Amino acid sequence: MRARLARLGLRARVQLLTLAAVLLTTGGLVTFGTVMTVRASRERMMEKGRVLAAMIARGSEFGVYTQNTIELETIVAGLRVDPEVSYVRFVDRSGHTLLALRFDGADSVPALRSPMDLAEPSARRPACSTLSPSTITTSGFRSTSNWPGTTS
Repeated sequence: MRARLARLGLRARVQLLTLAAVLLTTGGLVTFGTVMTVRASRERMMEKGRVLAAMIARGSEFGVYTQNTIELETIVAGLRVDPEVSYVRFVDRSGHTLLALRFDGADSVPALRSPMDLAEPSARRPACSTLSPSTITTSGFRSTSNWPGTTS
């Protein structure tokens, strides 16, 4: 290999170094662009999941409180039109799953992680009411909505 480089003239060596620099820069820019695109897409999906989970949690409070799965299924029917939602799980305060449905295949809904793992840091405090908040996990996102008369 050294013998080949020794045979090259100064002009060829400069051209090889320039080509290597251009290829490294191009590779770096492509990698950076891909990483930023994936990150932005993930952030958009996470924000959409949070917003969707908050809206569904507010709309499903009565169904969770009364443990009425028929009412919860009517709420789930509206989620089926969104292709980005893969599953939905309604969970009461004790962690008991009231309803869990998967939309995109025969696989089951993933196991529920600890509520403290899913909750945001601001939600990791005890509830200040005797009424339990309704909790929903949608595509891995979790949101809680307190009952009327409580503060969040």
